[in-house]
Amino acid sequence: MQLIGNDGDHLGYYVDLDTPTRKVGGEYYLTDLFLDLWIATDRTFIELDREEFEASFLSGLITPYQYRKVNRVIETLKDKVIHGDFFQLFS
Repeated sequence: MQLIGNDGDHLGYYVDLDTPTRKVGGEYYLTDLFLDLWIATDRTFIELDREEFEASFLSGLITPYQYRKVNRVIETLKDKVIHGDFFQLFS
């Protein structure tokens, strides 16, 4: 999600890691996998809710597969930010 300030300035990107959206009947569902990433315009980033993500795995709320996948995805995103590839998606 790209965040824009009231004056139209780009503030950054908020990446919420979720399961893929699925349609059940006439409604759509996804599951929040807790770990998020804030990416500022200066290419710095902050992981958000790492403790909550780890606790959800330890309690069995998310599966080992989801745990591994989310960690791979967030590392890939951070690598793309560091190397400038993330921002090319929005140019």
